[in-house]
Amino acid sequence: MKRSLFAIGSALALLGLAVPSSAGTITGHVNMSGAFVYDVRGAGTGLAVIDIAPTGGGSGAVVELLGMTGFFGPGCVGTCLGGDGLTFGTFATMLDTTNDPTAAPPATFAPSGVALAIANYFSAFTDLDAAGLHFDLTSIPNQIGPLCTGSEGVGDSCVEGPFSILGTNEGLRINFDFFGNFVRGADSGFYHGSFASTIGGMSFAELFDRLDNTGLDIGCGVGNTGPCSFDLNLDPAAIPEPASLLTFGAGAAVLAALRRRRSAKAVKA
Repeated sequence: MKRSLFAIGSALALLGLAVPSSAGTITGHVNMSGAFVYDVRGAGTGLAVIDIAPTGGGSGAVVELLGMTGFFGPGCVGTCLGGDGLTFGTFATMLDTTNDPTAAPPATFAPSGVALAIANYFSAFTDLDAAGLHFDLTSIPNQIGPLCTGSEGVGDSCVEGPFSILGTNEGLRINFDFFGNFVRGADSGFYHGSFASTIGGMSFAELFDRLDNTGLDIGCGVGNTGPCSFDLNLDPAAIPEPASLLTFGAGAAVLAALRRRRSAKAVKA
């Protein structure tokens, strides 16, 4: 895993293929869960892979939780998945993503702060009612807020590329946002997704020591190197204006400058 809590990202995506007039709009809430390891690909490089468990294969598995609504839920009216909807315990495939071109494949190259066109970020749903359903990733935006320095503590929050990080008594709570389209046949809908995970027992100092100095992977369990559980929540979103893309490129440059300053301070220390 590498530095820059992962610049996998992209500017709030505008993609979306033209849809026939007879097509329906997909709406409703989806929530899923899985596990991942943040595979740092070189200390101080800012490069990493978000490696979904089972790790190492280019993709992993997520499972559907309770609370599906709208298109995905039971008793849907209008544009619907059909049957009893996306049922609890359904599995789907989620792609590993990276900001390191040399890690793709098996991971999928998906830098943050730029527009993306990645088909099947989620796909292969095991529920027969969901045959043909997939989610195409169009962006992972960089976060806006105070940049992390590594000196933060419990109760502090900061941003690192596409990640927002909050120090808690349990460890570091890490979130990132993503955008894209659920598609099934002629039906589609633009969505905002939120990825959230707590890296138990890890401090800001340890996190940035790994990112900047040791290059150790980031995870949970013994030694903080095993998979961490995460939650995904996806809801319909408004398609952003093209001009909004212009605000995302700056994040990567600022982040690179911060890395250089942090590395310089570490050398002096």
